[in-house]
Amino acid sequence: MVAADRLVLTDGGAIVANALTGDGGNIDLNISELLLLRRNSLISAEAGGAGNGGNITINIPNGFIVAVPGENSDIIANAVAGNGGNINITATGIFGLEFRDQLTAFSDISASSQFGISGTITISNPNINPAALDIKLTNAVLDPNQQVAQGCDTIGNNRFIATGRGGLPENPGNLRRSSVVWGDVRELSGFRTTAPAAAPP
Repeated sequence: MVAADRLVLTDGGAIVANALTGDGGNIDLNISELLLLRRNSLISAEAGGAGNGGNITINIPNGFIVAVPGENSDIIANAVAGNGGNINITATGIFGLEFRDQLTAFSDISASSQFGISGTITISNPNINPAALDIKLTNAVLDPNQQVAQGCDTIGNNRFIATGRGGLPENPGNLRRSSVVWGDVRELSGFRTTAPAAAPP
């Protein structure tokens, strides 16, 4: 168990509770302000062979865990044939680390197993009040009569007229009025030619 205000692991620094054939060990970190992981640093409770991964508990209720994504700093509780371990983190924020099923060249948090069941990773933020996220819903029930538009009053003098080409008659019992037919009417005098009358023999 480690207790500190700040814990900095850098340049390959590590806290390790690994086992070659048995179960991985347990790591407990109680930190007040900051856990900083830099340049290939490691927190590990790995198990080899048939052993199960160990448990890692990091408690920083008012602080942060910070790593640089491209510097390959890891928090792992992996296993080979056994089950992955458990990682429990309580912190205000985690920056630069990603949860992954397998280790990468980036900064990872992993509790996986190659041939067994993967472990669990639990993250808690004690500074979030779930009640503050609740949304108050109104208790008022909507009246459907106020939500539907009122139609034309059948008793009044309202009427609906469909106009335009191919329209409908105002009343279904009435005949349909034919549409106006276009007529090409113009004076033809300009197009007439008159031949002179021949004198009678």
